[in-house]
Amino acid sequence: MLKNIWLGITALTIGALIWTGAILSIDLFKYLQLTRKTHPTRVHWTIEGKDESQYFFIANYIFNVDGKEYRGVNKFKRPTFPNMIAAEAMLPHWQAGSWPVWYSGFSPKTNAMQKNFPFQNLIHFVLALGVFFYFRWLREYVHRMGYI
Repeated sequence: MLKNIWLGITALTIGALIWTGAILSIDLFKYLQLTRKTHPTRVHWTIEGKDESQYFFIANYIFNVDGKEYRGVNKFKRPTFPNMIAAEAMLPHWQAGSWPVWYSGFSPKTNAMQKNFPFQNLIHFVLALGVFFYFRWLREYVHRMGYI
């Protein structure tokens, strides 16, 4: 019975490791692809609501690389605003800023206006790794004490 419990715990923690590791790998790959930087030639800003209490900015932009024109859309995850009025009040400050466009040297079609390192996904992976090693240690400890 206890072996099945440990097997289940091990399977769950390995599943969590694989899941968080895959998400971290995907986001880290996207982050590492954006190696070059330029400035957009045109930017059109809009405000979109996720629900009634979360509004964020969306930038539709055009930029040039080696004489070719590329388009991109960036949904800004942060900051979010509690209502449309607050977002509209901050929009002129964002429009006045100089926003770079990060793009991939291999394919400028892969681009973004924000290049954020996936810290949250890294923390989730490290926590899952910690939980995995904790249960491995706990299993050995219980085994040494003679409970298994």
